[in-house]
Amino acid sequence: VASRQMIRGALRRAPFDQYNVWWSLEDKKYAGTAMLIKASTPPARVRHRLDDQAGHDKDGRVILAEYDNLLVLNTYVPNNGTNSQSFLRRKDWEAKAEAFVKAVDKPLVWIGDLNVAHTDNDVTHPEFFRKQCPAANPENAGQPGF
Repeated sequence: VASRQMIRGALRRAPFDQYNVWWSLEDKKYAGTAMLIKASTPPARVRHRLDDQAGHDKDGRVILAEYDNLLVLNTYVPNNGTNSQSFLRRKDWEAKAEAFVKAVDKPLVWIGDLNVAHTDNDVTHPEFFRKQCPAANPENAGQPGF
């Protein structure tokens, strides 16, 4: 409760008082995203899912700000994890993200934590990761479009 009050208090002070904030959280201790947008440039609509259903993404991983001529997508993409179950969860996310990207009809700016490790240099312990999740080989890793 104290940390929530501290954050709300900080957002009421300059320079944050010039912004609107959107949150998407499943659990205050797990995942979630936030987006601050200048109050002078409000979006026409804000969604919290990649599809048109109401409500928030299951893990609070999506905020989509829709403008007349632009979409701004903020995501916290699941990582591949250390087991096959989390790897499959990531693959499901990728399929949904790819379907969304293919369906958009205006320019898209995608921001946030994409959890993309393009090369072994992007991972702290690549050998350990491969042992933990053998499914995470180069042909199965990545983000749609990369």
